[in-house]
Amino acid sequence: MTSGGYSWRATTAEALTMSAAPHLTSSRPDGTEAVGSLQTLARDTANSAGQTVSHDAYFSLSGLTYSTSATLGTENTNYYRTRLGYDSRGRLSRTQSPTRPRRRPTPSTPWASA
Repeated sequence: MTSGGYSWRATTAEALTMSAAPHLTSSRPDGTEAVGSLQTLARDTANSAGQTVSHDAYFSLSGLTYSTSATLGTENTNYYRTRLGYDSRGRLSRTQSPTRPRRRPTPSTPWASA
């Protein structure tokens, strides 16, 4: 069985899929099984204004045991981290990705605000 989830912990959100035997109540899955046998994982961290400041995209979960700690594994070994920055008005002003060069929004980019 593959199950997915999305949860908020303080200023961190994560989405995951796992392959695990479901816990059943009255012959129906109830979602209380422990997280294990991860297949995919992505984590976002937000600042106090609720803006996403980093996104961790996991590409190698081999040898990792799931944990709710701030980081799981090693950057550029188990996951790529994209960092986001905002200007004083709260608009996205910087995106830094390990797989693409640093980018600043321009008026021609659809996600840039005037």
